[in-house]
Amino acid sequence: MPRTTVFLFTVALGAIPGFVSRADDTAAELKKAAVELREAAAELKQAAAELRKVLAESKKPVPETKPVEHWITVGHLKIQVRPNFSDAFPYTVMKVLQTASDQLLPHVPQDHTFPPLAVEYHATGPMIFYERSREDPSTIVMRLSSKGAFWAQYVFQYSHELCHVIQNAQTQGPDEALFFYESLSHLASHYVLRALAETWKTAPPLPGEGWTGFAPRMREYSDALVAKHQLPEGRTLAAWFAEQRETVQKQRSSDLRPAYETIALALLPIFEKEPDNWEAVTFLGRRRSELKDKNFTFEEVLAEWRLACPERHRPLVDRIAAEFGVAIK
Repeated sequence: MPRTTVFLFTVALGAIPGFVSRADDTAAELKKAAVELREAAAELKQAAAELRKVLAESKKPVPETKPVEHWITVGHLKIQVRPNFSDAFPYTVMKVLQTASDQLLPHVPQDHTFPPLAVEYHATGPMIFYERSREDPSTIVMRLSSKGAFWAQYVFQYSHELCHVIQNAQTQGPDEALFFYESLSHLASHYVLRALAETWKTAPPLPGEGWTGFAPRMREYSDALVAKHQLPEGRTLAAWFAEQRETVQKQRSSDLRPAYETIALALLPIFEKEPDNWEAVTFLGRRRSELKDKNFTFEEVLAEWRLACPERHRPLVDRIAAEFGVAIK
């Protein structure tokens, strides 16, 4: 288009009322929009810088952290619960075992100490390794094979092995009383299960109706074994032991578990009636240094136990000897 024509067209537009005014408004709006875009661009630039910083931080090596360890503390005793239990939260396992510990450990005298104890899951459990932990040579390792929410089994296994620790199993010398040590540990399991069947009704390991609902399971677990292994009515432990002594004095064997249960259930009422009898168990397995390597008979084990006990606990040893129908000097 010729310049003259453009000029005349522009003059003509200018002559239209309001056109110049609208053009000025549009220019102002565009100017304002340009300012806002510059401000937005600055904010985006800042956000991009922060994002680059976050990405750079994420590429740094993450420092290694040790798994959370849970500790049971009862009086002067501390027991570690390791975080490797299958299908169960370590904290929950710790709370369950804490309630079991509360039934036995308060009876352990302040001056009776044993090495630190670490509890862990292992398919080969339950058992205890007195040769100490590889991670910490000063620690005894207890293995449990319980899984999931089978809390009664956790309690049974843990209480059994804990009783071995309390009764100084790591220092017991050669003797014919291995059956007695095992039976006491079975007794401890029943004792704790029955106690928790009542305790968990009002004071479960964790809050909630679901936990109080587990209380009857404790007693049911014990009762199922009672039904299978308790002495027939009218049958005494002494009469049973006279017949079974040669068999039960063999080395530990899974085949002898029914016998251990029978003995445990026969002696259980003695401990349920007087819980302080557990203090006496902490003196079991102690022997005079000059007799350290002597192969004791069952009667000699009881006699040595009686000698190690404070005077207040000696009647208990006499009662147990009478229940077995044996005499001690």
